[in-house]
Amino acid sequence: MEMRPRFRLEIPLPPADVHRRLESKLACGGCPCRANVLGNHVEVTIRDDLRHFWSPHLSLELQEAQEGSVLNGLFGPSPNVWTMFLAAYAFLVLTGSFSGIFGLVQLSLGEPAWGLGVAIASFLGCAIPYAGSAVGRRLAAEQMELLRCFLEESLQLDHLRPESASCPPPTDSAPAPARALPLAGE
Repeated sequence: MEMRPRFRLEIPLPPADVHRRLESKLACGGCPCRANVLGNHVEVTIRDDLRHFWSPHLSLELQEAQEGSVLNGLFGPSPNVWTMFLAAYAFLVLTGSFSGIFGLVQLSLGEPAWGLGVAIASFLGCAIPYAGSAVGRRLAAEQMELLRCFLEESLQLDHLRPESASCPPPTDSAPAPARALPLAGE
């Protein structure tokens, strides 16, 4: 089970056209997303008024290709939440490693090796942030779908994915309506 799903798309558009399409989609009044563009790197997030702790973050890297562009994407939690998970893993692994070494020294000196118990508990504790990430993925699923739909509609890539209730193909007669998530309490 991937904690941060990755994807790669080959697009028959140059990077400048990809940027232009993303910006024009963001300009719509009801767009639930916002984006920061830095050269060939694009960060797409949920609008501030719709965001919650588990809201996803879509990081895109554009590369020029012979016939258009290659888009490398990464879905994940916001950078602050991801840093918190990495810090939790680092703390648990370092605690487990150092206490395991300490426990082995205790064992070699013939003392009670309580350090080994701490090491085992630390490594088992790594399941806590992993379980938290699984819960977060479930809580962020609707907004991840929203980011996916935003990307597909912006770049007109509807033919690459099967239809779904949350991201139906736009009709030719009218532009696709902007999707907004309900606010808390609605």
